[in-house]
Amino acid sequence: MEPRHWSAVAECLLDIGAAHTSRYWVAIALGTALRLSERYEESIDCFAQASRLRPTSPQAYLALGRACRGAGRRADAITALKKASSLGATRAAGAQLCRYGARDAAPNTRPHIHALADYPAFARLLTDLEAPEALPAPALRVHIAGLPDCPEATGATEVTLRSLRMQRYAHWTASVTDRGGHCAVEPRTWDLMIEAGTELHPQALGWIAWAASTTEADVIYSDHDQFVLDTNGVRVRGAPTLYSMADRIWFSQPGYGPRLKAQRFTAGTDQRLAHIPLVLGTLPPNPEKRLQPETTPNQQRISVIIPTRDNPALLERCVETLLATAARPDRVELVIVDNGSVRPETVALLSQLAARPRTRVVPFVAPFNWSRANNLGAAAAEGDHFLFLNDDTEMLTPAWDNILADLLNDPLNGVVGVRMIYPDGTIQHAGFVFGMGDGPQHEGRWISSVCDGPAGRWAATRQAAAVTGAFIATRRDLFEEIGGFDDARLAIDFADLDMCLRVRAMGKAVIYTGAITALHHESVSRGFNRSRAKRRRVRRELDIFLARWGDAAIADPGYNPLWTREDCSFDGYVVPKIADICRHIRLSAEANPWQVPPPR
Repeated sequence: MEPRHWSAVAECLLDIGAAHTSRYWVAIALGTALRLSERYEESIDCFAQASRLRPTSPQAYLALGRACRGAGRRADAITALKKASSLGATRAAGAQLCRYGARDAAPNTRPHIHALADYPAFARLLTDLEAPEALPAPALRVHIAGLPDCPEATGATEVTLRSLRMQRYAHWTASVTDRGGHCAVEPRTWDLMIEAGTELHPQALGWIAWAASTTEADVIYSDHDQFVLDTNGVRVRGAPTLYSMADRIWFSQPGYGPRLKAQRFTAGTDQRLAHIPLVLGTLPPNPEKRLQPETTPNQQRISVIIPTRDNPALLERCVETLLATAARPDRVELVIVDNGSVRPETVALLSQLAARPRTRVVPFVAPFNWSRANNLGAAAAEGDHFLFLNDDTEMLTPAWDNILADLLNDPLNGVVGVRMIYPDGTIQHAGFVFGMGDGPQHEGRWISSVCDGPAGRWAATRQAAAVTGAFIATRRDLFEEIGGFDDARLAIDFADLDMCLRVRAMGKAVIYTGAITALHHESVSRGFNRSRAKRRRVRRELDIFLARWGDAAIADPGYNPLWTREDCSFDGYVVPKIADICRHIRLSAEANPWQVPPPR
């Protein structure tokens, strides 16, 4: 049944509930009807009453957790689901917790996935992954950067030398150099620069040698971790840095580039990078600060295209914050695409906006079609850059236009998206991850926005598989070249992802930047995809998207194979198969591993 049908059921049950306030099953039935009709706060009250009537009932707490999740009350949902698990609903509650990105709080019903808190145990399993034989066997020179005259550094150097003596790959030599010193790079020799105190894992040089012998890479880098203190004060391996495939944007920023890498002499400047998706070393702490690049004043005109329908309060706030935070509001053009608004206050607001300079209202009287609305707005826009923006957003970052223009002015970049947060301060979008079990998934969802994410990826500027259409920017000429959004087959969902893949098929980068943050009242204007009609439409458009792009809609160069692809992204570790590791290394060494084949 549709939510409106469940709402009618709930109204019938309310009278029964009022007459039988002490009946457990009445509270459960009423709460379920209210939850399915999306009246979450009322359903929470019912399930809380049921849990008081039967404190040992796992079903009551399981239902309470699901209702809290629907209301966006994450902490309350996790508490209720943990209680349900402790009372016996282990599998059902655990599945809910994992889907909510709270695997650390879930019972371990899937031993092949390791919770984030179990990293030390997971790291020990990785050391057993033996590298294939490297043929021909390349020569490796290991340069240990330390200060030999310092007793502490001498001890750290000995730690590194001890780990070298345990290597199962035999074709290497080692030397100690002053920190920051130079070494001569020779042809046919691979040089590995590491810091004193680094503990290489026994298979480290073997994997580097295999990658060197089987790819055309000029630089080979791997993941790493550090020693940290656990809750008992014991030193354990932790703080893993699990990289993506080569990312010229991300890796060029101070504090974000790979620290464990080998390279060979090459005459050219265009280097290929191969990524080994394994933690091959435990490194000393990195003192280098992570910084966002500086921006230059914006000189381009940015046309902001905002589809809307009878959301005057949201639209007004969107426009106000956008212009108030712009460094050059005189270079910002507003194109409001009105999809048949009828409320008097909306009509009055649109009239006021149309009277402003650099603002125009484009009528769109037709059934809602997100792609067509944005294409109409783009046709009426005059700017050099286009920003397609939902009307339920608020800009939070000063000088956002400078940051955006800098990224779009790079001809190697094609599309830019930003960090979106919910009103409660948690992340709604930090780029997309492809290849998850239930399809493309927003990164960082429900995590506090003060969290920078794995390896700082949610705060960084980097490449992404795709970004959300709630805030998606591109150059006018590129948008016209790719033909705009597909408003014939992808009217509402997946048109943004389709556009990102078309840009990547041209060899351009899709950029996510954490330097810009916008508040997003997600689905306030359109509603969630709860009804059967909406779910059918989503399924239909997803099938079109997957058929059009095939493996490109599943493979994600930005998602390390050590992360799980079940439930929520970045919420658990898995040990990959040797064949998958080798395949990842080969793919990462391509000239542009982010480029995808043209659509079918």
